Amino acid sequence: MTNCVFIGCKLLTTPGHTKCDAHRGRTQCLFPECTNQTYARKMCIRHGGKDKCSIPGCDATIRSHGLCCKHGPKKPIKTCQVKECTKLVHSRGFCMRHGGGRKCNAPGCSSYSRRGGTCRRHEDTMWSVSANWGAPCKEKSTVDTDIVDWMEANVKMDTADEWATGDMEIVFTADECEMLDCLLIDQY
Repeated sequence: MTNCVFIGCKLLTTPGHTKCDAHRGRTQCLFPECTNQTYARKMCIRHGGKDKCSIPGCDATIRSHGLCCKHGPKKPIKTCQVKECTKLVHSRGFCMRHGGGRKCNAPGCSSYSRRGGTCRRHEDTMWSVSANWGAPCKEKSTVDTDIVDWMEANVKMDTADEWATGDMEIVFTADECEMLDCLLIDQY
């Protein structure tokens, strides 16, 4: 057995064929001695399988609207709305420094949140109770009082037995609500 005929393929051919299993259904460019795969019109991109840029003198293949990437429309790079700031926009038209990110939910923390509403420093400590969701209530002495204090300050329960934090409403499952109730009841 030999290697597949396509350029760059190091796989072995299947018995009685010139191509490997991965390229078995692909056709080869009709240009003499070319071992590239076809793109269109039984030719590879290099030999006419893709149209050329419509700008005179440009031999690059088209990307969109009949133009290559050099002559095609450029996607504008958005910068922060604050005057004289040249940083890239993160969200809502601002860079991170000027309010384009969300702050960590941990009390007194001014870092930006990365995942789940907390910064990297607090991602394990703030929600470490999630591993115990659905478990029976723990002894009062084992409850993390910092989490309970934070929840009392930032979490309220409405009449529909759903928990909400700040101005952003989060809907929890029944098991999660039970765990939250357990934490608050154990404190008293």
